[in-house]
Amino acid sequence: MTTEPFTMCPYQTDTDAKLAELRESGPVHRRVLSTGLPVWIVTRYAEVKEALQHPLLSANPATVTDPRARFGGSRHPEDGITMSGRHALNTEETEHRRLRAVLSSALSAKAVARLRPMVHEVVDSRLEHLARQPRPDLCADFAYPVVAEVACRVFGIEPGLAGEVAHLVTTMSTFASPVRGDIAEAQRELQRLCLATIEDKRAAAGDDLISLAVHRYYRAEKLSFRELVSTVMLVLAAGIITTATAIGYGAALFAGQPRLLDSLHDEDPGPLIDGLLRHHPSIPFAIWRFASAELELGGVRIPRDAHVMLCLASANHDPRVFSSSGALEEQNSAEPAHLSFGYGMHYCAGAHLARLELTVALPALFARFPGLQPEIPAERLEWTPNLIDRRIVELPVRLGAATAPR
Repeated sequence: MTTEPFTMCPYQTDTDAKLAELRESGPVHRRVLSTGLPVWIVTRYAEVKEALQHPLLSANPATVTDPRARFGGSRHPEDGITMSGRHALNTEETEHRRLRAVLSSALSAKAVARLRPMVHEVVDSRLEHLARQPRPDLCADFAYPVVAEVACRVFGIEPGLAGEVAHLVTTMSTFASPVRGDIAEAQRELQRLCLATIEDKRAAAGDDLISLAVHRYYRAEKLSFRELVSTVMLVLAAGIITTATAIGYGAALFAGQPRLLDSLHDEDPGPLIDGLLRHHPSIPFAIWRFASAELELGGVRIPRDAHVMLCLASANHDPRVFSSSGALEEQNSAEPAHLSFGYGMHYCAGAHLARLELTVALPALFARFPGLQPEIPAERLEWTPNLIDRRIVELPVRLGAATAPR
């Protein structure tokens, strides 16, 4: 096995080409990240799906027994909030199910369906805001505000704080050590905001996720206070970057494509939204996995304590599984489901909410601005080099003529 360096490219087409080359040369590769951290990268659909539910690949960093193999005090840029605290993303089995339960009812398909009128209201309001911008950036002026405000309403955070929340989570996703001054301060500030909201809900419960977590789980001693805070921060931070990026990049890919726009305006745009999610997962790599014992995957031996990165973006384009591996089109119901939300126990708890936001925001955006065009072609948009919270640096657009608001 080599120890070649691995980094993501600034342009998505270059990253796609790099991942395709890696995937076609084998299912599992040993590489070294920019910080010098050795990792094992899994690239093909069958092996990624197997790894997502492999009993010897744990999301719990405490699995690593060799001190030399741990992240260390400064942590890795890709670590971020996912490995901080104690929550459903870094626990397994019984503990994972207990910590995930707080999200399961609040973010179930049935519960999320009831949020549709609220999401429409937020989207319509933000379209008005977008129309007033002299030099609109689709991510900064629409996608982030929409997703942040929806998140605030779902969590019970004052909606007027949505702009601050969006700023904090984008700062936290900067490609640098999480202990760097501005990133660490943003995480502390988000924690303070969550703590203040938790205290408010302890005094007066509402119909929101934080109230549910406080009164049904924390007060019933089903969650410790640390777990409560970690869970709130995790879902708030993780859901905003991913869904906002999908809205922004989806719009850049759909713009000027009549066939795709026709499908987007279908009564049910769900198949096209799933096609977008397969074509471009909101997170290119799943959350860290750690080998609790030596194992074999794709014919390759992976040693104990190895840090394993599961490349969802590569798996979703595997020509062994998908007939049109490079094209953006509606999800083919005859083909396997994409892995953009993961698989198995750690399947994304916010998947229903993300799909709802995409199926409301993107059709509404093009209904209001049918001639919308990015100032920068989609293939030349610059991306941050993150492996997990990868996002577009800027997305300036020309809105064109607007139709009347609904």
